[in-house]
Amino acid sequence: EIEYADSKVTTVHGLSTYVTPVEKAESIHCPILDNEDEESFIVVQNPYHYKNNPNEKIVECTIEIFNSEGNSIKSNIPPIPACGHYVASIRNLFPNIREFLSGKSGEALVWSEVPGGRYLTYTLNHRNDSMSVNHLSGAYKDIRKMLLPWETYLESGRGPMVVLPAILDKELQTSYMLFNECDGLDYHGVDVNIYDKNGSRVATLPNYLRLPKYGNEDFDISRILEDLNIADGDADFIGSISFSVTPDYSQSGGPAVLAGMSGYNLQISENGFNSQVNVGFGIFNATGQFDGKPVVGRTKIFSRIKESEEWETFLWLTNPSSAEEYSVTSDTNLTIYTTSGKSELTKKLHIPPYGSCWMPVREIFPEVIDILKDYDGVGFLKVRDVTAKLVGVHLVRNIRTGAIASDHLFGG
Repeated sequence: EIEYADSKVTTVHGLSTYVTPVEKAESIHCPILDNEDEESFIVVQNPYHYKNNPNEKIVECTIEIFNSEGNSIKSNIPPIPACGHYVASIRNLFPNIREFLSGKSGEALVWSEVPGGRYLTYTLNHRNDSMSVNHLSGAYKDIRKMLLPWETYLESGRGPMVVLPAILDKELQTSYMLFNECDGLDYHGVDVNIYDKNGSRVATLPNYLRLPKYGNEDFDISRILEDLNIADGDADFIGSISFSVTPDYSQSGGPAVLAGMSGYNLQISENGFNSQVNVGFGIFNATGQFDGKPVVGRTKIFSRIKESEEWETFLWLTNPSSAEEYSVTSDTNLTIYTTSGKSELTKKLHIPPYGSCWMPVREIFPEVIDILKDYDGVGFLKVRDVTAKLVGVHLVRNIRTGAIASDHLFGG
């Protein structure tokens, strides 16, 4: 957690990675913005662990920016010694970045011969003096790593997909940025499915998005809901949206389909504050295998929460499935832990198949503020289910400033 500019909080999870130099530079990537209000930065690291001297492994990194059409520009940054870092201002590296992006999001690739770890990236909003922190994600330069046998795809219904919250109300809404970073493919077709909170499918949109190679597209949930007359500006909607790759034999080169695109990013916006989250994909609650392993239909995921007079936390959970027919209602246990590791509160939650929930943690646990008052309001939420694989996102709001911070729940 990072407090920025008078308790305007932002947060991101971390993940360690085994670090080893590679013969050919590899890339990790993240979305970036540059407009009248916002500008992005990347904290580029050299995670090589030296034995005696930081100069044992000095890396030279290149940052490459792609716009929505798939065009790119490049710039080198100063050499970084082992265990060192460099804060790269996208605006300073690329003085014409605003014209290059033309008001849309871009995608930054950081090329390095020591690509381990997940660098941080952050976007400053100068209009309300807030910050949104995100992390970079691993890239797949070898397309073979992203192919699944056709039989595996058929066994799992829609195959690997990304599942994200679809929330629209008068103050808060979700938006998305998808990036196609697969060598050898001219485009990605993307299927979209939307479910309401009760699990009813309200839209199936095959091949809804068509992304050029290295191109991206960003859009908010209201665009789809209003186009489909599902909701208008005065209506609320709570549910889920899933993205899966449209199968295409001609581009996969044989009896295989793409496991997923390289980049998915969720943004939650409320009252001028934004929070970004990079997310991954998988096969959920279906048969077959993914990445050589059986698909597991169970959940053990966690999030950090903050509950006090100044802070409140919201939880979104969904019970998705890659299968076209899915009938399992979740039998979910939610447990609050203090930072001392003591389990304090437990509640049962049942989410219908394809359904979702979005609620304040203090609504689930009315006693949570009293329980966490001796821990500066900080605790941990564990989500456990042995019947279904759930996906979750949490959001922390500073009640006084209105600033928000979000992240996906992590675990297994």
